[in-house]
Amino acid sequence: MPPTEQALTGLRQAVSDGRAARARGEWPAVAMANQRFHRQLVELGGSRRVTAAFASALAEMRLVFHAAGNGSFHGDYVDQNDEIVTRLEAGRREDAADYLAGYLVRARDDLLERLASSVN
Repeated sequence: MPPTEQALTGLRQAVSDGRAARARGEWPAVAMANQRFHRQLVELGGSRRVTAAFASALAEMRLVFHAAGNGSFHGDYVDQNDEIVTRLEAGRREDAADYLAGYLVRARDDLLERLASSVN
């Protein structure tokens, strides 16, 4: 089932909020917008159980991002969030899913590199 207009509007707003916060250098607000974006993406699946599990994972991830030490981490992903929304708005769900899969691999690798740097 394609995302509703309301869902797309929420995703677009999360991207807009992330961009505005990034422009102001407000990294905690960028992180919050990013987490809201991903929570809303998961909610598109329509599973309360998956949404609840993801909410728990997000809480843990906040600790991981804090340990990575670089508050600007999420700023690098605002434009990639926009790419996902743009594809969803165009009805290109499979393309959005493929892009998201690559995005998550890039984010994982980036985070692991930052964590390793913060330990050294």
